[in-house]
Amino acid sequence: MTDKKHKKNLTVPMSLDEAQPDELLPDDICTFEQDGVSIPHRRSDGYINASALCKLAGREWSTYRKRDATERFLIALEGSLQIRRDLLVQTISTGSNDQRGTWVHPQIAINLGTWISAEFAVLISELIVNWMMGTKVEPQKYPDFNSFSEDEKRMYLRDQVASSNLSLAETAHLSGVITPKDHAIFNSKGYQGMYGGRNVPAIRQTKGLKKTAKILDHMGSAELAANLFRITQTDEKLTKEKVSTKFKANAVHFEVGKRVRQAMIDMSGTPPERLPTAPDVMKLQRQLAKKSIPNPAPVAVVENFTVATTGIEVDLRKELWKYALLVLVQQPNMEMSTTDLIAELPNYIQIPDGAECENESRGDSKFSQIVRNLKSHKTTKTNFIYQGYAVGIPKGFRATEKGRQFVLKVFGSRV
Repeated sequence: MTDKKHKKNLTVPMSLDEAQPDELLPDDICTFEQDGVSIPHRRSDGYINASALCKLAGREWSTYRKRDATERFLIALEGSLQIRRDLLVQTISTGSNDQRGTWVHPQIAINLGTWISAEFAVLISELIVNWMMGTKVEPQKYPDFNSFSEDEKRMYLRDQVASSNLSLAETAHLSGVITPKDHAIFNSKGYQGMYGGRNVPAIRQTKGLKKTAKILDHMGSAELAANLFRITQTDEKLTKEKVSTKFKANAVHFEVGKRVRQAMIDMSGTPPERLPTAPDVMKLQRQLAKKSIPNPAPVAVVENFTVATTGIEVDLRKELWKYALLVLVQQPNMEMSTTDLIAELPNYIQIPDGAECENESRGDSKFSQIVRNLKSHKTTKTNFIYQGYAVGIPKGFRATEKGRQFVLKVFGSRV
């Protein structure tokens, strides 16, 4: 990495909302050198020069910007982050070569990288995550997705599927898929088209999975990639055809799934339901995280929040919400039922003695009640729903993009 510094000093804006496009700090820019092309990057807020990034990839920023999917993404990001469009995407026409160009928010940079290619998505994600963790980023070579191990491919693709499913859910909502039941039927139609008429329970049975297993967590990289294609193509088709009824949306999802299935059979001779069942990718992620932790475990302090990295003991009333958020962001669409959340949290934290004992008057444990209180106490200023990190949904919770960013900052990149 080449870190270019400039002598001229300007006043640093007090906040992102106060910043204006031509108020860039020259001293705030470091330059990543990749294949002979410079990619300017701002230290203070993580913004990346999208013009330089697209030049490196041989693509045009204007092509990405004109996509309907990009416009929907920007609208959603504006609402989630509460940042004006002209601050999310900043066009700088003055200054040095490093300063000029279109600068974009880190979330847009990741989305742009995904549009360019899987390799660029990995590169930009690593740059952004390392920036968020406060570490130097020195890309040594262009990332080669084919060099990843099968487990690495699965973890990366599983994250992409979760992100793309969230985008598809938003597009489906605009296409007339409104209620939770509507969304369940819509999702099932995609699977039915791709898996020869099988719905989720039938796919679980075919693959020998438990009734509670998440089928996406047990897919190999080839199957995940095929499902990612199904999701992104359905998103595009719903938008291009301006679908406005749930019945048409269901038909589109089924048809796209059916075409992906036929393409798999034509190319490999194997339909998706006959591909091998893989170990739970979420368990692989947790195992990988544990392997990276030295023993005895250190204690890391992030934003005044102390996290013991092994044998985690937490104050349930003060800190439980942070681990609930950690669990949520790893789920499809970043959502989970309250019952499943109660069952999953003990895999992350130690439950104090007595907290799991059933309260005879309530028919529920103290721990379960504290988890349920995360929703019932949502008007409390310290509550994660009140703070905008999550929202309540019928019988459960859904993490927001703000919540995902919080988790990345506190817990690291493997989420």
